[in-house]
Amino acid sequence: APSFYDESQAEALQLQLATVHGLEEVISGYDRFTFGNAENIRKISSLSSGLEVLGSSALANVDGEAAYHVFTPASYGVLANVLPASESGSGLMKDLSLFPSLLGDGLEEYLNYGEDHAEEDGLRLFTNIKGVDEYPNLSDGDIATPIIPILSNMMMAFTIRSHSPVSSNPNFYLRMWFFCEFWNPYTHSLFMENMDGDQYELELEITGLPEVVVKKTKGSLASSPPIDIQQLVGDPSKAPDLPLVIRLTHDYSLDWLPGQAKNWTGVDANKAMGQSPYWSYENDGKDWDAIKATLGGGIGLDTGVPRLSGDIRHKSFGIDELKISVYLSNKDDPSEPRSLLETIEGITYEPVDSMNPNDFPNGGYKTDHKSATFGYHFILRGPRHSLDYQDCPRGLWLRDTDPRNPSHKLNPLWYKDYNKDAGTGSAFIPVINAKTALHLPEPQKINGITNTIHSITFERILDRSAGSSNNYNKLWQDTPLFELPRERVLSLASLQHLYFHNERPFQVGNSWGSEGASNTSQWFDRYYFTGISRRDEVANEVSNLVVPNPTLVSYSSGGLGGEIHEWQNSSSGDIAAAREPAAHFMVVNRFNINSTSKASWKAVLSSLRIEDFEYLEYPDAETLNPPTLSENPASKERMFARFSHSLKETYEATETPKTAKSALGIEPVAPSAFYRHGARRLTNRQIEDLAENIVTQVKERAEPFFSMEEFLSASDGSENSLLESAIADVLAPTGTQKWFHDWEIGEVEETAMKDSPIDIDHFSPGFLTQADVMTGIGPMLAPRSDTFKIRTRAQSYSSTGEITGSAAIEAMVQRTPEPVDPAADILSSTDRKFSLLSIRWLSDDEI
Repeated sequence: APSFYDESQAEALQLQLATVHGLEEVISGYDRFTFGNAENIRKISSLSSGLEVLGSSALANVDGEAAYHVFTPASYGVLANVLPASESGSGLMKDLSLFPSLLGDGLEEYLNYGEDHAEEDGLRLFTNIKGVDEYPNLSDGDIATPIIPILSNMMMAFTIRSHSPVSSNPNFYLRMWFFCEFWNPYTHSLFMENMDGDQYELELEITGLPEVVVKKTKGSLASSPPIDIQQLVGDPSKAPDLPLVIRLTHDYSLDWLPGQAKNWTGVDANKAMGQSPYWSYENDGKDWDAIKATLGGGIGLDTGVPRLSGDIRHKSFGIDELKISVYLSNKDDPSEPRSLLETIEGITYEPVDSMNPNDFPNGGYKTDHKSATFGYHFILRGPRHSLDYQDCPRGLWLRDTDPRNPSHKLNPLWYKDYNKDAGTGSAFIPVINAKTALHLPEPQKINGITNTIHSITFERILDRSAGSSNNYNKLWQDTPLFELPRERVLSLASLQHLYFHNERPFQVGNSWGSEGASNTSQWFDRYYFTGISRRDEVANEVSNLVVPNPTLVSYSSGGLGGEIHEWQNSSSGDIAAAREPAAHFMVVNRFNINSTSKASWKAVLSSLRIEDFEYLEYPDAETLNPPTLSENPASKERMFARFSHSLKETYEATETPKTAKSALGIEPVAPSAFYRHGARRLTNRQIEDLAENIVTQVKERAEPFFSMEEFLSASDGSENSLLESAIADVLAPTGTQKWFHDWEIGEVEETAMKDSPIDIDHFSPGFLTQADVMTGIGPMLAPRSDTFKIRTRAQSYSSTGEITGSAAIEAMVQRTPEPVDPAADILSSTDRKFSLLSIRWLSDDEI
C-alpha cells in the first residue's frame, strides 16, 4: 500500500465518514469491533457474507422484508454523474483531492489545511490568525478561509462633566468607560505570535463618535460650544479620520482555546492627558469597571470648552455611523505594518439626547456627577434574539449571517431582524448591557450601578457561568462553531464549514446549498474525493492503488492494469484529468436514495460509530490547566458529527450547573454542551423512526430522485428537503430539537433520557442537520443502483393445468466504469457496461 495509508489513517477517519453499512442494527449479536471473525472492517459488508459467518438465524429486524431486498452482496457504485448527456460536465465525476481548483483557489487552500494539520503531532491544533488583508478582493460567494477572533460584544460609555474646584478646573472634562469581547469560534486554538516567536496583539480603530453640546437643565438655558469627541480621543498621527485607537493587551500564558471568549476592560488611566493610542487590559470577567482604568483617569480629558454651572445634559444632532476596524499588530514593534483582520461598518446610532426622560428617568445630574451618562453598546446576535422566529427557534443568527465574515455587510436598518427581501438586519444588534435589544439604536444610559455586562444573562451564547469571575474559565463557557480540517477531506458534506463571503453558513450538504453564488448541492453529482495528494510519493499503478478514502476500491478495466497514469502532473484545474481517476475506482457499499426498504435505511443511518475513541480531557473541567488523554476512551454508536475532524479536542462536554437559573428564574442555564460536544447520538427508537419517515416520504413522492441535488434541495412547497423534514419530524416534533445531556454523554438510554431536556440552539453543532448526516454517509449515496439482482422463475404445466416442475434463478449484475463502446471516450461517455457477476439456482425455501 502507498505510504500515506496506514492503520492510524483508519482511526482518523472514524468520524469523517462511514466505511461500512450499520449491519449491527439488523444482524443480531454482530458488532464489527468485537465479533471474532470481523477483524477486517469489510469482512461483513453484505447479507451473503453476514449469513455465511453468523448463520441465517442471525438476521433480524427487517420488518418482514425479503432478505435479498434488504442487502445487495458486494454492492459497488460507479463514479459517474447523473447529469443529462447534453449538459456540460456529464460523464465521470471529478476528483477534488487532486483537482481542487475546479472550484476555485479558496477550496484548494482549505483542503491544504487538512493535509498540513494531518502531519502535525498531538491532538491540539494551533493556527495563525488570518484576516482581511489576506483576501483583498472577496466578492459575494467567494470561498475563503478567514481565521480571526470575532468582535462579539463592545461597549463605550461617555460622560462630560465638571470637576471641583472651579478655580482650577474651568473647563468640561470627558471620561469614557470601555469593554469589548472577542470570541474564537473555531475548534482550534488561536496563535497570538508568528513563526519567529514575535508576539502580537489586537488593536481597534473606531471612528464615527459624535459631536456633543452640553445644555443646562435649570435656570438660564445656556449651551456649550460643540465638543468633538472624535477629535478629543483620536490618534493625531492618523489624520484626517483621527480614529480612537485601543490596543488590547494579551495574556500569553493562557491559550486562546476553541470556542473561548476573551474580555478587555477599561483604557489606560496613565494616558490621562494624552490622545490615542490607549491600552485596554485582558480580564477574566465582564465587569466593565473591574479594572479601574477610564479614559482620562479620575477627572477626564480636558475638552477645552468652558464649563456651565448647575445641572447639565448632553445632546447631539444627526445620525452617527460607527466604523470599527480590527488589526493585528506587533506587541514590541508598533511601527511594523499591521494586518487588517475585520471591519464593521454601518453601525448607525440616532442622536444623543440625555434630556429624554424615557431614557434617563432619574433626572439631571449634578455638576460633579461621575456616572457613564450615554453609551454605544452592540453585540453579535445570539440565539436569544431568535425566540420569535418560528422556523428556526433560537437560531436566526446562524441562519442568515456568518459570524466569520471579515468585512460585515450591514444593511441600512442594521438593528432590525434580518430580512433578505426587505434589506434589513445584520449580524449585530444594539443592546443595553448585552441583554435588552433596542428597537431603535439610540445612545443609552449605561448601567452605572452594577457596572457589569450582565454576565448572569444565560440566554446569550456566551456568559454561561454562574456569574462570579472565577467561573469564566470553565468548559461550559466554550462555544465553538466551525472547524478547519485536520485530516485529508474525504466527504463533500464536511465542506459545510467552508466560508462563502456574505452568504449563509453551512451551505454544503444542506437544502439552501443552491441559494448562493455557487450551487453547492450540485457538487454531489459532479465531485468526490479520492484523498490522493500531489505531495504523495506514489506511482499511480491502477492494479495496486489503495486510496486514502476507504469508501473507494480499485477497479481494473481489462488492459489498463499496470499502466502508469500522470494524474498528479496535471494542473489542479484540469477538467479532463479530473475525470480520469473515476475510470479506475468504484464506491464500496453504494446505496440508492430511492430505496423503500426501512431496514436498509436503518442500517445506513446507523453506519457511523466510534470505538475506543481517545479525546482530550481537562482536569475538573478547568481550561486553565493542560488537558490529558481520556482515561476511558469513548465507544459510541448511531452518531453523526458536526466536528468530524476535531472531535478529539471538543468531545468532552461538561454540563452547566443545573442549579444556576437565568435572570428570569424560569429555565436552567442553557448548556454549551451541544456546542462543545459537536456530535449527536441517536437512540434505537430515533433511528427506527427516521428510517420509517424517510421511506414513507419516498413512497408518497411516487417518483424517484434523479440526482443528489434534487434529493438535497427543498421539496416543492416547503423550505425543507425530504431528509430535513424527516429529521424535524423525528427529532423536533414540537419545533425544537432537545438535548439529553446524560444520554448524549453517557450510555444507558432508559435512565438517562428521564432527565429534563434542554432546547438546542438551531444550527448549533449539537443540532442535527442534513449536512451532518451527509458528512458520514454521503459518499455511499447515489440516486440509482449499480449493483442489483434479477430473479426469474419458470414453471411447467401438464395438459390439465397442474404444475409439474419449477425452477428459479438469480443473477447479480454490476455496472462498471467501462463504456459500452470500446472506442468511446471513457471520460465523457455516460453509457456503461454491465457485467454478470454471478448466477445461481434458488431452492424453494429461498423464494
